[in-house]
Amino acid sequence: VWFGDHHIFDLFVIDSQGRARRPWLTAWMDAASNRVAGWKLSFTPNSQTIMESLVLGIAKTKGSDVWGAPFLAYIDNGKDYRSRAIEGDGEHPEATGVIGGDPKAEESLLRTLGIGYRHATPYNARAKPIERLFGLIEGEWIRGLPGYCGNGIDIKPEGYMEEIRRGKLLTFEEFAVKFALEIL
Repeated sequence: VWFGDHHIFDLFVIDSQGRARRPWLTAWMDAASNRVAGWKLSFTPNSQTIMESLVLGIAKTKGSDVWGAPFLAYIDNGKDYRSRAIEGDGEHPEATGVIGGDPKAEESLLRTLGIGYRHATPYNARAKPIERLFGLIEGEWIRGLPGYCGNGIDIKPEGYMEEIRRGKLLTFEEFAVKFALEIL
């Protein structure tokens, strides 16, 4: 079973146009090992980043011991997770590897790969174990980076707006390398 979700970082980085923006992580976490199977950083998470991160998790890559398609994907309720590209028509959430039926439903990624799916309880972060991973990443690594903005008024660091104004931030590319090599 893999848990899938998006997370916006409490961090500003510089995009390719020189603007300060907050990056998003689309990730899949293996339930048995609590390891990240596949992930994608972007500024606009959508069904494409979901598909890319899932495929990267399934592919056997150098240095990763988590690979292969999961039996079940436990996913968020957002429209990008409920899209036709990801789950099809939504009529057979228990079915895996469906043969026959609506040809358009067969085009969905999860059905094509033979992966069953379930949706998490809406508006309940505790229903998604991957949220704990996101909290750990924020608390242990993101909090110490330049551009950290916190996720609440009580923990916003003093002077973070000055860091943003002066451009003393990581670029998106620098953050991606740091995320891959140090944080993940």
